[in-house]
Amino acid sequence: MPLIESGIAHGLTVFTTGNVSAHPGHRISHHYIPGDFSNETEMERIATELRIDAVVPGANDFALISAAYLAESLGLPGIDSLNIAKSLHYKDRFKELATSLGVPVGRYVLLSRNPTIEELDAIRNLNFPVLIKPVDLTGGKGIMRAHNFDSCSKLIDEALLLSKQSSVVIEEWFPGSLHSYSTVVIDREITFEYFDTEYCLYQDYLVSTSISLCDIPREAQAMVTEATKRVIKELNLSNGVLHCQFLYNTSNIQILEYTRRMSGDLYSSVIQLVRGIRHSDIFIAQSLNDDLRKLLTNHRPTLPYVSRHCITAEESGKFIGLLIPKHFRQFIERIVLAVPLGSKVAADGRSKVAVIILAFQSKQQMTSHLKLLKEDLKCIVMKD
Repeated sequence: MPLIESGIAHGLTVFTTGNVSAHPGHRISHHYIPGDFSNETEMERIATELRIDAVVPGANDFALISAAYLAESLGLPGIDSLNIAKSLHYKDRFKELATSLGVPVGRYVLLSRNPTIEELDAIRNLNFPVLIKPVDLTGGKGIMRAHNFDSCSKLIDEALLLSKQSSVVIEEWFPGSLHSYSTVVIDREITFEYFDTEYCLYQDYLVSTSISLCDIPREAQAMVTEATKRVIKELNLSNGVLHCQFLYNTSNIQILEYTRRMSGDLYSSVIQLVRGIRHSDIFIAQSLNDDLRKLLTNHRPTLPYVSRHCITAEESGKFIGLLIPKHFRQFIERIVLAVPLGSKVAADGRSKVAVIILAFQSKQQMTSHLKLLKEDLKCIVMKD
């Protein structure tokens, strides 16, 4: 939604597309065009019919790949080449890139749909447990943990069924705290950076919650920054956001992924509150080839202690409301429904119904309420 709001604020006519018609963003755009944004040729047909001037990918890697395809085929500005997009957003290609640059990633094996004896032997030589990941999915989709070699085969087949590609990444499990690192790149230099801490409270590998603090040593943060600079230099990345997820464990870091698109669940709204810049405007300006420097000045007083939480169903049935206790209401900065009231939800840890942003007066207040987010902020469900 922040992207759409920024586009409208810039005086643009905003079209949105996707195959989830109930997505809240479609309610505020000027026009909603049904379509599958993972289908590049369908997106090209829609874009050509609309005679669009710019394309901005939403918070999904398929959307970014399609946007890069459109930029190349229609000569649109502000988007990386399709080759660069795939190098960053396909896990197999990113692992190969990172390894070649000395960027810290876990030991891994790239496994084809019809694995060779050498590939299977390489899996046996990994330290278990391992994570099995489809190369093209985001948001923790399709990631499964195998505790021994014998359990891999079935999980690999399941991951391949979910993917549009013909291979999966199998990597060693790295226990650690989860963080994100968001930068703005101008002329191949990092001109803005923001660290935070993230949590997966409802389902493993699916971020539900974040706080605007990153209590890891400066040396570890510097390692993340240095790795990011290597990626920028190698890919010759120019203006725009480069966002990273990484793990930290004692003195080590492990880079999970990079993306050039907006992160979901009102992530840009959090940065705007914490750092005072209109973060979502950067994506719009990038797509128009505008100067980004003017956007990196504070537009409002900052709120340093901000938490973001996805209220998620824990029962199956019909979503009929939210339960937000009185002691939380004074901290609410923004709340947005992710699905309409009356929607069917499931108890699978993926049925997000709302995103809430909370601003606190101190670090202690934020961290003490962090422990209560899942317990106190509830999705009200009418059981079937």
